[in-house]
Amino acid sequence: MVFDPLATLLSAEHEKFLTQLAASLTEKPCSRLIIIGKVTNRDIMALQRQSPAYAGTIAAGLTEEVEGEEPAGGLSGVEGAQTPEGALEGALLPQPEIPVEPPSIEDMPLTDGEREELTGLAKDRAENVKDFLVEKGGLDSERFFILYSEVEKEAGGPPPRVELSI
Repeated sequence: MVFDPLATLLSAEHEKFLTQLAASLTEKPCSRLIIIGKVTNRDIMALQRQSPAYAGTIAAGLTEEVEGEEPAGGLSGVEGAQTPEGALEGALLPQPEIPVEPPSIEDMPLTDGEREELTGLAKDRAENVKDFLVEKGGLDSERFFILYSEVEKEAGGPPPRVELSI
């Protein structure tokens, strides 16, 4: 069951699927269901985009300054400095942009607060599935086991989700 980043509420599509699953499980009273809440790099990116500290980290990663070096082809501001041939005295030359990729989600450490929030997100997704099956599906809560996985930080991996296993 796929979720949007940071979402925990069940969609109409989720509810339709769970209604069908509840009917199947009713016919098999000895079956138990393992519900695994998963959070991924898409949740991490959405969470960190909300953080002002993250925006500052990304901005810092987009520009690279080398201390103690004069800009190539520019004026040093030191009296008697050499200027490129044909440049007007006191003119500033445009600085070349150095493209720097923002840090990868895989490389960025999670704070304890972020890890706690992401674990809560996985738990809430799994609990919402269980609650629906118990309340709307009429199934016994003892038939369900809830697990949470580690945060999946790999770029391009699967989306945020809840996996079900009988």
